[in-house]
Amino acid sequence: MKNASKETAFSSIVDRFGYSPIGPAIWRKDTASQLQMRSLSLDQASQYKLVSRHLKAAGVSTQTQALGDAKSTFAFLFVLSGQVVMHETGKQARTFNGYGSACRFGQGQTVNWSLSHDAEVIEIVATSAGSADLGMSQPAQGAWHVCDDHESDYVMGEGPRKFFKYRDLGVAAATNRRIHIHVVRATQAVTGGTGWHSHSMGQLFYVLRGWADLAVQNQPWVRMHSGDAMCISPRMSHNVPGFTDDYLVLEMCIPADYDTVDAPAED
Repeated sequence: MKNASKETAFSSIVDRFGYSPIGPAIWRKDTASQLQMRSLSLDQASQYKLVSRHLKAAGVSTQTQALGDAKSTFAFLFVLSGQVVMHETGKQARTFNGYGSACRFGQGQTVNWSLSHDAEVIEIVATSAGSADLGMSQPAQGAWHVCDDHESDYVMGEGPRKFFKYRDLGVAAATNRRIHIHVVRATQAVTGGTGWHSHSMGQLFYVLRGWADLAVQNQPWVRMHSGDAMCISPRMSHNVPGFTDDYLVLEMCIPADYDTVDAPAED
C-alpha cells in the first residue's frame, strides 16, 4: 500500500468496513448484462455512493451495453481474465486482455462491449449520491482512458514499501486526483510486513494472485486469497503481516492524496 504525505479536501466516500470473500459468494444473474455477478461490498462501505461488482461471462460469449453506466459520472472497468472489446461509436475498437483497464470521469455515450466466454471483469461506478461527493453535481461529458498491462509500467516502491512494485492505471489523472487506482505487486515474500498503520483515505482492494494476511482494527484476522475483496475506512488501523512472493492486488484509494501514520498494534 502506497505511502503519501499530503491530504486534499476531497471526500473519502468509503467510510465503512466491508469484506467480500469469493468462497461463500452468492452469484446472481444481472438481468441488464446477462452476466453472472457478485458484490464486492463497496456499496455498503460507501453508503451506496459507489458500487463495485465482479462480473463473469460464465462460459458464454456475450455482447452488452450494460457495463460502465453511461449516465454515471465515474466508471472503471478492470479485466481479470479473458478478452473484452470496447466498441465506441466513431472510434476504433479497443481490445483488453488480462489486467487491462478503462476509466471514465464524467458521463459518456453508450458503449457496446464484447466479452469472451471466459471473461471476468471488475466494474466500479458512482451513483448519483457519489457524483456530488466527486464534485460532479452538474454532469459533464467524459472520455474513456485506457491502460494496458506492461511490465515497464511497474515502479518500485520507496522507503518502507521497497518490497512492492506499483502500476498506476491513470485514474488519478483522469479524476483530478479524486480517485487513485493501481496494481500492487510483491517482489518478495515478507514476514513482519507493513506494520500497523492507518490512512486518511478510504480504500478497496481485490486480491488478484497469491495471498496475504490482513489484520484490521476490531475485525477478525483473515487470510485473503485471489478473488477476495475488502474495504477499509479512513483511520481504520490495519496490518499486512505476511504475504506470498507472487502477491498481486488491485487497490483503489479515495482520495488520491492522503497521509499514512503508524498505529498502535492491535491484539
